Amino acid sequence: MRLYFIVSDLITKDDYLTVEYFAKKFEVSKRTIQNDLSYLNQISKQKGFVLQQFRGKGYLLKIQNKNQFSEFWMSLSNDDVSIGKNRVENIMAYIAIQQDYISMDAIADYFKISKTLVKREMEKVSKQFHKYGLTLERKNHYGVALQKMDIPYVKMLTELYQHENSILIKDLKETIGDFEVIYKTLVTEFAKSHLIINYAELKEVYEWLQVSTYYACLHPDQHFHKPSKDNSVSIIVNHLNRWIFDVYGVYLNQDLVNTLHKKIEQCTRPKVSTKKNIENLQKDIDDFLLETDDLNHTYFFQDKEFKKLLFNHVSMLIDRFYQKISYKNTLLNEISIRYPRVFNIAISFSNMLEEKYGVIVSHDETAFIATHFAAHFEREKQMKIHRFNRVAVVCSSGGGSAFMIKMQIKSLFPNEDVESFSFLEMDTLRMFNPDIIFTIMPLSEDFEVPIIYIHELLDDEDLLKIRQLMEHDQVNSVALGEFPSIVNTLFSKDFFEIGKSNSYEELLRRMALKIEKSGYGDNKYVENILERERYMSTVYMNGVAIPHPIEICAKRNVISTFIVQNDLNEKGKEVRVVFMISLTKQDYQRHQDITKLLYLLMKDEARLQRVIGSGSFEEMMVVLREMEGMIR
Repeated sequence: MRLYFIVSDLITKDDYLTVEYFAKKFEVSKRTIQNDLSYLNQISKQKGFVLQQFRGKGYLLKIQNKNQFSEFWMSLSNDDVSIGKNRVENIMAYIAIQQDYISMDAIADYFKISKTLVKREMEKVSKQFHKYGLTLERKNHYGVALQKMDIPYVKMLTELYQHENSILIKDLKETIGDFEVIYKTLVTEFAKSHLIINYAELKEVYEWLQVSTYYACLHPDQHFHKPSKDNSVSIIVNHLNRWIFDVYGVYLNQDLVNTLHKKIEQCTRPKVSTKKNIENLQKDIDDFLLETDDLNHTYFFQDKEFKKLLFNHVSMLIDRFYQKISYKNTLLNEISIRYPRVFNIAISFSNMLEEKYGVIVSHDETAFIATHFAAHFEREKQMKIHRFNRVAVVCSSGGGSAFMIKMQIKSLFPNEDVESFSFLEMDTLRMFNPDIIFTIMPLSEDFEVPIIYIHELLDDEDLLKIRQLMEHDQVNSVALGEFPSIVNTLFSKDFFEIGKSNSYEELLRRMALKIEKSGYGDNKYVENILERERYMSTVYMNGVAIPHPIEICAKRNVISTFIVQNDLNEKGKEVRVVFMISLTKQDYQRHQDITKLLYLLMKDEARLQRVIGSGSFEEMMVVLREMEGMIR
């Protein structure tokens, strides 16, 4: 909606903005814009900002409460059904659920955008429909209508459902109501038939069946159809089809029945008990973990619970491989993006299994393995916090403020000995023998432990910063107000470029070579970047690529950025901006922090467009700092 873009312009432009400016931009009347601005003014106090109007100049927005405004901003972003790439998808969903022609005016009114913008987006919508083999028909004085071919149409709707498209989900629930009971029915049917299915595959079958039922209700079929193929899966499909008729009074048509049968066959496997020789598996796992700990400064080998869970998982993985059973992992991309370090370790672990056991581990299985390593890292973070057994808090006095700070610090160290001291009690403090000191003022004596300078009044953001600091391998003395920004410390103007490239591999090679030649990466940096890419592409959602070496080989920290100005594709994926990561072993835990930020950027089309449209390093940094401020 317009509100998102109005607020976006007000917080990013350096000058006053007029009603005329917005009316021209959105192709609406001045009265419409005045109503929008009036609404923003009414809610401003509750949302943490002030909207000031200056006669003859326009409007200016000032943020007064950062947390309140961030929540408001995120709600606008989440509720907006017409932003960027999502707008095309939502127009597709809106047209798809119509039972007749719909006009451009009706679409524009629903999405609260101009008719001109609808017409401009319609070409993209038509192309997206065409990818599914669907045709968007146009008829003068009537508008547009989608020609709904059974299977292509259901396939498209299922993908929109998986994308959690709110327009489709609302209409689907209004049509078929509560569908949860079929979930239990599916589980029961698979168990009775002695079929194996994992959660991701069960979810895939369930979603397809749900959308198929929705389609059947809109296009009723009163005849019972059996699958063309007759086997144990046919019994399940027949039971489901009869259940749908009992509840909704319609049957799935022949094409839907056959497709459901095929999907269940693809997603299930018969139970087979086959034991393979894995006598040396525990030793091989231990050897791998010891080597990994040595290379990455980690502590996997010491974690007994982790090793037990990993052994059990891999034992079953090897058994599944020999039974030709494969599992799908719907979180594959998210895991590889958000946990790049553990995903790289999981890749190396998978290579070890292939070398020693002849097991070819799929990308999906590698992501399952990565979750075990990620779980260990979360435990390791907790262990790092609890390594400080004696925690001292130094205040100006022993009054109420000192007690409040002590309680706040105690919330981070619930099982440790936390004591507060006046700045005059240095002898008592030294006798306490602290492992770490939090103080609101400089100390008159030196202590051989980390000293964290804090504010006299701590808020939730301060406590989060302290927790993040405690999770580092090495905690040095630092002032909380000087907590380093990952954006400011990792991005460099010397490694920022806007340009064109003939191929993605050539671009990666060029960027990696610059990092290597500049002394930021060792002499294997290029090789490690390309090896990681050969395993699985690092081009992710909405054209954002985050290449990184498969082994830690950086000498200095930097993120190299390349904004692509020409059409560049890699294995069918568009490449719009590349963030190449170079982090040392000591700072590699920050990889997860930066990829969390970049993951949010991928999902925020409005800010991503601002990054891609940046004409300078400084413009890009404004957007990245803005995002960092929202997640801290």
